[in-house]
Amino acid sequence: MIRFDENGFALDSGVISAYVCSPDTRELIGQLKVNVQIHCGLPANSYIDEPPKEKEGCAIVRLLNGWGYVADFRGKSVYVKESGSEIVIETIGHLD
Repeated sequence: MIRFDENGFALDSGVISAYVCSPDTRELIGQLKVNVQIHCGLPANSYIDEPPKEKEGCAIVRLLNGWGYVADFRGKSVYVKESGSEIVIETIGHLD
């Protein structure tokens, strides 16, 4: 196991699994193996703590204090009360 200091720099060299999130939405996009060199950090938007399991109707996102869930209605239709116009949801998050 590679150890990191309080600033996120590696104290050892080696390969480690990292979980990557989108820089825009902070949504988990995948896992990758990273070859970390001593005194270097992880790639941007990468974390070594394992995210939670997938949950129906939610996206896994990186929060200030770790991983969490955000409502995910992407691909579903909603309707504007006033006009009845249909809108297809394209982003994660609660409906307003």
